[in-house]
Amino acid sequence: MPEKVISLVNRKGGVSKTTSSVYLAMCLHTMGKPVIGIDTDPERSWLKWSDAGVIPYPVTAGDRDDLKKQVNQLEGYVVIDTPPNDGEVIYKAASISDEVIIPLAATALDVNRLASTLAIVADVEEMRNKPVGSVLLTKWANNFAISKEVETALAEQKVPLLETRIRNLTRYQGFDTPSYLEEYGKVIAELGVA
Repeated sequence: MPEKVISLVNRKGGVSKTTSSVYLAMCLHTMGKPVIGIDTDPERSWLKWSDAGVIPYPVTAGDRDDLKKQVNQLEGYVVIDTPPNDGEVIYKAASISDEVIIPLAATALDVNRLASTLAIVADVEEMRNKPVGSVLLTKWANNFAISKEVETALAEQKVPLLETRIRNLTRYQGFDTPSYLEEYGKVIAELGVA
């Protein structure tokens, strides 16, 4: 049985779900926590990253049909990367997670597409009778007005927001061993999962 399960979900692609999964798992690994990544996205980007030999923790393909059984057989910390536009897999991952992180690029288009993801997470929270989901703003730029506008709009709608912002840095775009862990380490601390 896993110690903690964290899933990263958003029905929109390109919001840094996989990057956030890789970096959060790397933070846990560097803290000495046993961690395994589960890649449920058919594109298998996380597995490709792992196959390149630059990730020091195990990553496996997600069993889309029986994700709960697969996860329950694991130990330690489990981080699940989900595909965009697959509400069924997103729901399955969210329903077995201690924490559901919704990465969201700080753009008007991404905010516009957020409602369907929030609806899935709300269904899970209603079923479990507790809050599990939080939005993580990614591709953040302090000097862009749109970033602040997105933050304000989400706060006005009472969307649960993590305080940490993941900046739009080129170092997050590389296909190498994740080394800049400061911002994602703050996410781990903020969630209190380790």
